Amino acid sequence: MTPHPAPIADFATERLSVVRWAPILCDPAQRRALEDELDTLLSAGVLGDLPPSMQRQATGQTVSAWIDDRAVESDVFVLRGLNGHELVGLLILNTTADPVPSLHLGYLLDQAVWGRGYATELVCGLLDVAQRAAPLHLIGGVSRDNPASARVLQKAGSTLEQATDDTDFYACALLA
Repeated sequence: MTPHPAPIADFATERLSVVRWAPILCDPAQRRALEDELDTLLSAGVLGDLPPSMQRQATGQTVSAWIDDRAVESDVFVLRGLNGHELVGLLILNTTADPVPSLHLGYLLDQAVWGRGYATELVCGLLDVAQRAAPLHLIGGVSRDNPASARVLQKAGSTLEQATDDTDFYACALLA
């Protein structure tokens, strides 16, 4: 099963290059290089606020299996710094076709860049690009244990739409 592609093109922000990983995964050498980078980036700290199925340490998954699972369920983008081209993180998008298409977003950032504004820059850049695909409902689920990500979504104009026992869902309606 292939994910429904997000209506989002590759884009760049002031400090980030954001490109789909599908072409990277098709090239064996590029995929191996990405797997090596992700082996370091996908630490327990980075994955800790995600659902258990995405925490590869908890499931005993290899990086390759983790990538395969994400590729089946989502449209994933690789985040690289524009200056050094280092891997900064991943943007994970999942599109659903409700009466108004919904774009569910998630992101993973290397712990080395936490607190430096990359998440806000990424989400604001995504909103700029997503506006071209409007109407679109952008939704981000945030663990209650991760108030920094909640602030990122709020700074980008999202408001609390729904809450469960352990997750708050923030949404932003992009109108045509």
